Amino acid sequence: MDKSVKIVLMTKNERYLIKSWIKYHGEIFGYENLYIIDDSTDVDILKYYQSISHLPIKFYINDINSNLNTLTLKINEIMNSIKNECDFMIKLDTDEFIGVYDIHTNDIFIDKEKVRNSFNNLVINGYAYKCGYTMESYPTSHKNNPLDYVYFCNPHETNFKTFFYSNTFLHIDLGSHNGAVISPYQNDNKENKTDIMIVHYHYQSFQSYINNCKQAVVSHGYIHPNDTKEVQIQKLSITNHYAPSHHKINKYLKYLSEPTKYLDEYYTQFNNDPNKYKFDKLKNLFINDDCIINSDKCIIITTINVPSEQILHYTNMKGWDLIVVGDKKTNNMLYENINCIYLGLEEQKELFPSIYDKIPLNSYARKMFGYLYAVKHKYKIIYDTDDDNKYTENIDSFQNNFKLLNNADFPSSDIYCKNILTFDPLSINDTKINNSEVATHFTFDKLTNNLYLKYSSDMSSLNQASSERCISGIFRQDKLCSTPGFVNLYKIYTDSFIWPRGIPPNHSSIEIVPELSDVKTDMECVVIQGLVNNDPDVDAHYRINVNSNSFNFDKNEQYNIILDKYSVCPFNTQNTFWTDCSMFYAMYLPVSVTFRYTDILRGFIALYQLWKNNKTIKFTFPTAIQDRNEHDLNKDYESEVSMYNTAELVIELLNNNKNATIQEMYSILEQNNIVDKTELDVLNEWMNIINSLNN
Repeated sequence: MDKSVKIVLMTKNERYLIKSWIKYHGEIFGYENLYIIDDSTDVDILKYYQSISHLPIKFYINDINSNLNTLTLKINEIMNSIKNECDFMIKLDTDEFIGVYDIHTNDIFIDKEKVRNSFNNLVINGYAYKCGYTMESYPTSHKNNPLDYVYFCNPHETNFKTFFYSNTFLHIDLGSHNGAVISPYQNDNKENKTDIMIVHYHYQSFQSYINNCKQAVVSHGYIHPNDTKEVQIQKLSITNHYAPSHHKINKYLKYLSEPTKYLDEYYTQFNNDPNKYKFDKLKNLFINDDCIINSDKCIIITTINVPSEQILHYTNMKGWDLIVVGDKKTNNMLYENINCIYLGLEEQKELFPSIYDKIPLNSYARKMFGYLYAVKHKYKIIYDTDDDNKYTENIDSFQNNFKLLNNADFPSSDIYCKNILTFDPLSINDTKINNSEVATHFTFDKLTNNLYLKYSSDMSSLNQASSERCISGIFRQDKLCSTPGFVNLYKIYTDSFIWPRGIPPNHSSIEIVPELSDVKTDMECVVIQGLVNNDPDVDAHYRINVNSNSFNFDKNEQYNIILDKYSVCPFNTQNTFWTDCSMFYAMYLPVSVTFRYTDILRGFIALYQLWKNNKTIKFTFPTAIQDRNEHDLNKDYESEVSMYNTAELVIELLNNNKNATIQEMYSILEQNNIVDKTELDVLNEWMNIINSLNN
């Protein structure tokens, strides 16, 4: 009969390890033998726990203000309460996986039979036990998933992890390095050495490692998270050398004092180690089942600024991963404790070394590392935005043709509807009612699941329910713009004099209201560009000579505008959804043009790549607000001059080469002195990476 083993886990915010840890140890030892103490502030982890509530795991979800000293008491309380219900007990961290090591064959076993047999064969004599071996992961800069690591130091003898025969257990320290058993066994200072080993995902990326150290010293109360760097150094410098987690105090103090030097030292100690050991059994078991949220949607921002209100807004978008791309001036530490995937220079170089040096530092084009990360991790939808833009709609309804409002008016007709965010208003509007009219407004009653429609000829309303239980909105109608050449779609949404950045200020189209039709197109709309209120995307010429104040679009909010082939309206990286993975390659940002031109030129080329593949873009009424970062308008103007001077030529070249590949098109631009010779080198490497990731 198998000996029973109970495991107590201490964990916090380990979203990329916890699922694999539970599955692995639950399958080997039984889910009923897992006791999880979690102080997580990550709501997705807590949501995951709810999803597995049918499993007989015992959870202890602590108050978020508890510290590691309190947790030590909690661990001992739990272990003493269960010690009469099992044969052995062990306390683990989330980065520790139990295995067995055969020193004679140098084999590592992680299968249930081998591990259970190792515990079954243990001699029971009352003394504590030591996991006899361990191997630590080598660090990478991948912050997302430690189970991607496949290289470790060689398995080696160790005494760092203690476990117990339950009946003689007395207490354990926080790291389960040392503990005590009851008399008379405690007096002999004797311990049983075993072949049980710990596969330890210990050395993660430098930033993740420092984050863990900081989390520990904050949890112990040695410092406060809002302390300045100077105050943190002062407090930690006078901490007792024998204080709990003293090794993490020392590491974090070293980081605060000499961050660059410590970064170099951290990786140097692992480089070119002749004893590097490849171990990918756990990777093979769990790599496709490792993450709490297997999101297929992401938000990508690049920034050199502190986490803005807008960035923090995106950290709370459920079902969307926020990817923040740093640059040389970005303070990495400021992104340690927010819910995002942060790609600093270190991560960028580790993930994509072949293109790292080809994309200039201090360049908006470094945002491409976020795009490559999205391709690598198989995201299906990318929301491209900036650190000063805030999406104002329900982000999960970005593809739906309606705008939600706050009113609760009820027209006369009703149609059953299950969920306001999943119904298709187009299918309703395709059904012609009331003399071939289409519905313009709706109200959804969440209690009765009734959808009430309003028509332009019948604007009367019936208040049949309270507004608290209703969701109201406006249907958005797709209109097609087929005017060739530049079109100023801003004119559809306002009578004011304004045009999008990218149309030359002296171009005749900025004065013309584009013609729209109800003609259906067979092209698929795979890019959705929302306009922006408060500070729309306009050029410096407009801000200097026309209007430097805030601006809001004020008409035709019910219209979406689809661009027909060769009808060109510039689009940017400010409020843009990309929904077709096959077109992500067209998100390439040219590196040899100016900051104020790179996304516009990208947009011009992307339009023709879309049309070549029978796809297109849809523009919508504003769905975001910009609180614009500080800009020097004169410098912006200087950065835009090349755009004013070459935009018409770019469109002419694109029209003359409608079927060109993206590489062929940039070669043509280089021949016309719009980009320089370095561009093709960067682009070719970009396409090599994209193609390799898609294979």
